[in-house]
Amino acid sequence: MFFEKPQDGVAYMKGQSPRGFTLLEMMLVLLLMAVISALVIPNLFSPSSAQLADEGRHLQQVLRLAAEEAQLRGAAIRWSAYHDHYLFEMVDNHRVWRPMTEKPFAQYHLPPTIQIASVQVQDALSLPDTKSKRDAVQGQVIFSPDGTLTVADVVLRSETERLPMQLRPGVNGIRTLKPAP
Repeated sequence: MFFEKPQDGVAYMKGQSPRGFTLLEMMLVLLLMAVISALVIPNLFSPSSAQLADEGRHLQQVLRLAAEEAQLRGAAIRWSAYHDHYLFEMVDNHRVWRPMTEKPFAQYHLPPTIQIASVQVQDALSLPDTKSKRDAVQGQVIFSPDGTLTVADVVLRSETERLPMQLRPGVNGIRTLKPAP
């Protein structure tokens, strides 16, 4: 018979004595769990560079679409950037900026851990502004129907990283640069 049943009622293999884990084995398991936890937990609770990169790609795509949309519609489109959100506006026949409501140009709120740190405008294409809350705007970029745009440098920021972007005329003019710490 392979199993013997001792008097304590628990069956053990023949030739084996009742035995648990040694202290050394338990300490190794705890050490492994601590190392794995130290690697995984910070990524769960802090914004990842992947989230910042995703938001950068999303913004890049929407800005490219806005440049194309301005040319297709034959009307200027303005991108207004705030710390925690951005929106697109289009100038109407009376030269008044009206918010665009269709996707992807509707107002977009960034995740709580991502902000627009700065918008540095290098030249000034301007059309009349009818808003009084200009002081809250980080910066504005105008996409003209002729394909020109306001040259600007935009920086997205998380708690630990910065993602610079360049807005320039041309096919690859709207692009993200390497993340800065």
